[in-house]
Amino acid sequence: MFDGPLLYDIIIPRQTEDNLLTQILTKVGKVTSKGALSLLVAQFTLVALVKFLFKTIQKAALNEVYGMFTFLQLIVFIPLIHVNFPANSLIILEGLV
Repeated sequence: MFDGPLLYDIIIPRQTEDNLLTQILTKVGKVTSKGALSLLVAQFTLVALVKFLFKTIQKAALNEVYGMFTFLQLIVFIPLIHVNFPANSLIILEGLV
């Protein structure tokens, strides 16, 4: 009964009259779609910029924390090295440790 695909060449008639109002609405739709696209691109760019700034600030803060840990390790391990320090340095060191 059915041997293969059937192709029909059907012309669908316009559903609206081609008057001035439909032409204006068509042009407004085209302009609006371009504006929406540019707005979407601007929003994407803004989001990417905010993410970049947040990551940069986060890296800087974590770098500061890592520096504090490194300094704390130096302060804690200084008494284990047995180096002769001046008296004023020992007073500060005893206050820190």
